[in-house]
Amino acid sequence: MKIALLPLCYMPSYAEEAFKGETFLEWREEAQHSYIQISIVMASVIASQMREGFAGCIGEWYSPDPGTEAERNREIVAVIRENPEFHPSGVILAVVQKQCGEFAKGS
Repeated sequence: MKIALLPLCYMPSYAEEAFKGETFLEWREEAQHSYIQISIVMASVIASQMREGFAGCIGEWYSPDPGTEAERNREIVAVIRENPEFHPSGVILAVVQKQCGEFAKGS
């Protein structure tokens, strides 16, 4: 339960457009991983409404076991570190889409 409550401490800043990866990288590792985990869960919920199997792809890529989840968190943080000028949620979305496909295609 402790991990799930951590992002609430950061709620005002991580919802803003001005929030960038550089600020995210200043957070403690535990807070970073919690933010990523919650973002992945939210992406999975949205994906479940998009097309069959989409949410399953995200779940299998991100968290088939605790070791994989920790590895994925490190991978995502590394991409955020390479792109500190972008919002972390956008980077997380890009990483998820690279693994499992686009959430929506342009009309």
